[in-house]
Amino acid sequence: MRNILGTLILAIVFVFCNVSYAAQNINWELAALDGQKITLIDKKTIEIYQFSNGFAITTWGTKGGAIASPAFYWRIEGDLLIISEKQRTPAIVEFSLQAIEGSVLTVKTKTGKLKKFKISKI
Repeated sequence: MRNILGTLILAIVFVFCNVSYAAQNINWELAALDGQKITLIDKKTIEIYQFSNGFAITTWGTKGGAIASPAFYWRIEGDLLIISEKQRTPAIVEFSLQAIEGSVLTVKTKTGKLKKFKISKI
């Protein structure tokens, strides 16, 4: 009984250590955005970003409502994904990658809101 309890405790400690370590190493390079698109997982809002050769083609709107598709530039600065009107200009959209779980990315906006996106090939 003592061996089983000891093994269980070690397994729990090992799992929690690995989860913490993985969370500290998440960055946008892991997502490999070029040639990919991310689609917001939401019942009401449409938010899609397609990344190719430094350009971000966006689709914003509401389901059953108006939609806009402006084109922007994208870049990675430190741990931030920056989408801007011109190269090296202030961000229109700024995301910090929080987690990657399979094909789902969790990001934090510059206002602190968490959003989930599905990532897929263009």
